[in-house]
Amino acid sequence: MEWKRVKTYLILLLLVVNLILAAGIYFRVHEKSRTEKQEVLAAAQILTAKQISADPQIFLKLPRTSSVYLFSRDTETEARIASLMLGQCEKTQPGGGVESYAGDKGTINFRSGGFFDLTVRLEEGEIQKTDSDTILSLLSKSGIDMSEAVVYAEEDEVIFTMGWNGRRAQNSRMAGQIEDGAVSLSGRWIFSKKWSEESCDISRGEMILAVSQAIESPAVITQVSAMYYLDASQSGDIQLVPVWLLYTDGGEYLFHGVTKKQIVQ
Repeated sequence: MEWKRVKTYLILLLLVVNLILAAGIYFRVHEKSRTEKQEVLAAAQILTAKQISADPQIFLKLPRTSSVYLFSRDTETEARIASLMLGQCEKTQPGGGVESYAGDKGTINFRSGGFFDLTVRLEEGEIQKTDSDTILSLLSKSGIDMSEAVVYAEEDEVIFTMGWNGRRAQNSRMAGQIEDGAVSLSGRWIFSKKWSEESCDISRGEMILAVSQAIESPAVITQVSAMYYLDASQSGDIQLVPVWLLYTDGGEYLFHGVTKKQIVQ
């Protein structure tokens, strides 16, 4: 009987300890969030002092944290895409980081850095109502994830821009058209399934300070979007780096989320 009472007391003690620990964690997270918000508001005041007008809320709506995504070359996935798109095909390696596939339906060339080009002849059942639907169907059936891609028309071409984790990826797009029953497509895309994530410790306040030093005043910042930028890593593979895209009354500015430097396109 006494042992049951002791166990009950021990369980209650553990529950109390857990509640105290949870409360401590909550208050630390809350305090960190409050401090970071104050940092954003203080940095926004520096913008104002430099005659750069911006509503602090457009910065507070941006994600507090971001990550860098590293993608290694995935030749197995490239081969699978080529097989699904071309059917039976042969592989050649011309060198210089190029892997080429050729079959009865066409050719595909994959290059280092995510660059590629392809020409594929369409079968009657593959043609959809619009060129964009036809190309999108071809890519999706080949195992390429197009769920976050944005598609639009530009003159006589269909343009796809890549998306990742709900954000648009700058510098990653493919352009294509259909002519004489064949799809021609080229650009820069991430096909790899092999990736890793590294957290980025740059705060929103630090980014605002970098903006204040780069934008010519007077200026009005009307919108800021959190995006990714496709770039080459030091190893020669590719990476998605967090960036801020600023819209001002004088033009657009793109800022690197790790180096905090302006990216000139």
